[in-house]
Amino acid sequence: MKKIFLLSCWLLAINFARADKPEYSVDLIPSHLLENSVAVVRLNAQHYQVLDKGKAIETQVYVITILKRKASALATFGVSYDKLIKIKKLEGRAYDRMGKEIRRFKNSDIKDESSISSFSLFEDNRVQYIDYTPPVYPITLEFEVE
Repeated sequence: MKKIFLLSCWLLAINFARADKPEYSVDLIPSHLLENSVAVVRLNAQHYQVLDKGKAIETQVYVITILKRKASALATFGVSYDKLIKIKKLEGRAYDRMGKEIRRFKNSDIKDESSISSFSLFEDNRVQYIDYTPPVYPITLEFEVE
């Protein structure tokens, strides 16, 4: 019984420790990628699931580590949509140098604008985006959209 209790405590501690995404630590980026770089894309994965004829779900996960302030424009992530493409979820998180989560973006951080000119009344193309100005560098940003 004591062994089961200790094993349960150990597994619980591992889950809490992994919550900070230590794999996003800047120290894990190979040194040859850091040389003369202002940012490193850590992950850009897309997953498509076809549900039915004419209906599918696309999920994208994008992770970037911005190393220097002059690359701060890369902290903006957006996705286009229209009448046929709906955005179910847009989430983002920011991690410090060690991979510890320092910010979770809320719905109020997501902007929604027309992706076409501001003078057209009949355009349906829109974009939702998160525009973030990092307080410190390096910083790792993780975005997920469905």
